[in-house]
Amino acid sequence: MTPDGTSAIKLMSVTEFFDFEDASVEKHEYFQGRVYPMTVQSMAGGTLRHSQIKVNLVGELRNRLRGKQCKPFDSDLRIRIPKNGLITYPDASVVCGSPEADKLDPNAINNPTSIFEVVSPSTEHYDRGAKFRLYKELSSLREYVLVSQDEPVVEVFRLTDNQEWIHSVFTDLKATAALQSIGLKLPLAALYEDVEFEPSTKPDPLFVVKPRAAKPNLRKK
Repeated sequence: MTPDGTSAIKLMSVTEFFDFEDASVEKHEYFQGRVYPMTVQSMAGGTLRHSQIKVNLVGELRNRLRGKQCKPFDSDLRIRIPKNGLITYPDASVVCGSPEADKLDPNAINNPTSIFEVVSPSTEHYDRGAKFRLYKELSSLREYVLVSQDEPVVEVFRLTDNQEWIHSVFTDLKATAALQSIGLKLPLAALYEDVEFEPSTKPDPLFVVKPRAAKPNLRKK
């Protein structure tokens, strides 16, 4: 089983995977000799929202990093982690300086400064847990960003100079996520532009009718 719980579709060497992947029309993840299909968004409307947010994300990164030393890449860029062997495609990544091609895979890099994943209920457990632990073994990684596809929420995990990961959460469309590793501020309003969310099923506390308290019985017996 892959770290996110899905079953492997093939077992092969890393060299065989490169040939297999380059000939495939679909993307796959590789870990410890096993090949897995990239997780499909399973929630109704999830694929549309996921796609729109990715387009917005890469567009904002491109516009706001123009002319700087940090360059954004979309989900077509393959990343390989030499320390644990994971090969995957994050939804977006940013490289500060020159991209370093992986020694085994010329179509992959292993020096992203920041990595972005747009998460859904079907991917959140893996992206937040096992995949993040694997990403942490990239010596270049300074920030890991989770973008919710179901509500305007951005979570930023940043590596401090003391080698500690700190967690910041930005909510509401009026908020701006600070990405210190790449010197960028990302307005959630721009990130979620044209994204339609499912209506909330939670009751609005302003319109919840509270039951009246029972009046004490004052009649004497």
